[in-house]
Amino acid sequence: LTSRDSPESALAMMKRSLSRQHHRQQSSAFGFESLEQRRMLTVIDLFPSQDTTLYENLVNESANGAGVGMVVGNTNKDLTRRGLIKFDIAAAIPRDSSINDATLTLHVDKTVAGPVEISLHPVLNDWGEGTSAVPAEGGGVGAATTPDSATWNFRSFPDERWDTAGGDFSNVALASSVVNEVGQYNFTSFRMSDQITDWLVSPETNFGWMLIGDESTRKTTKRFGTRESEIQPILTIDYDPPDFPQLSIAGTSGVEGDADHQSFQFAVTVSKEFEEAITVNYEAISNTAIADEDFDPTAGQLIFNPGEPLTQEITVLVR
Repeated sequence: LTSRDSPESALAMMKRSLSRQHHRQQSSAFGFESLEQRRMLTVIDLFPSQDTTLYENLVNESANGAGVGMVVGNTNKDLTRRGLIKFDIAAAIPRDSSINDATLTLHVDKTVAGPVEISLHPVLNDWGEGTSAVPAEGGGVGAATTPDSATWNFRSFPDERWDTAGGDFSNVALASSVVNEVGQYNFTSFRMSDQITDWLVSPETNFGWMLIGDESTRKTTKRFGTRESEIQPILTIDYDPPDFPQLSIAGTSGVEGDADHQSFQFAVTVSKEFEEAITVNYEAISNTAIADEDFDPTAGQLIFNPGEPLTQEITVLVR
């Protein structure tokens, strides 16, 4: 909400502006500038379709595809652990959607080290999960390998090997996070969003991500919860579906007059019907025009249900 007494001429209702033009007379003119089109977001939370740990061992292969922990870093014996995680993006998001943002949230439930940077890398070959499971209190050593498990040397035990022991992955990290104590940690970047876009176009190239910790020294491991744990990994994706409706609001103006309040109605329109209900949150925000002085605080929610009118009104009481 903006007063034209100020050099600024814009503030916002739903982040745009109401303007007030003062005169020496007792009445004043008020008006809203039109809202530009608003992008209406769709946000989805995905759980992994696969996750496991790659265990570097001196002798036997081991795995943990059905266990509750995914271990990353080096053990006290200087043996490396790497995490693998995959989400079925194409099954959850329409192919031609625009990806705006992506965040991977992981929960650390065990740690033997202080702050450690964990990085997220694209995996370059497909891999299996298997059914091996370490007891809930463990995870650092791994369990006996079952068929189709990903291990340090095999992407699908016992038939298909990685091109390189320790897994085939890009050296370029998409994102990283400094992981310290037990708790939740986020990985996010535009590179993650770009890769998810690529996976939508070519789902056959989605081999997931590898988590890599500090492998330069001993005793740096962190254990993250897996899809079998109480606190699962979550991939949160903010996207625009193809042909998504657009939001606009019509400007209005009027004479305030001498009454205590003058009602101003603003028509909010969705450009097309959608198969699900569309929810719009709005708020009038103070700038040079002040809530409780120039206008009544105004906030609320509009819901556009399929089959109902595509235009609804917001009312603001101007003083």
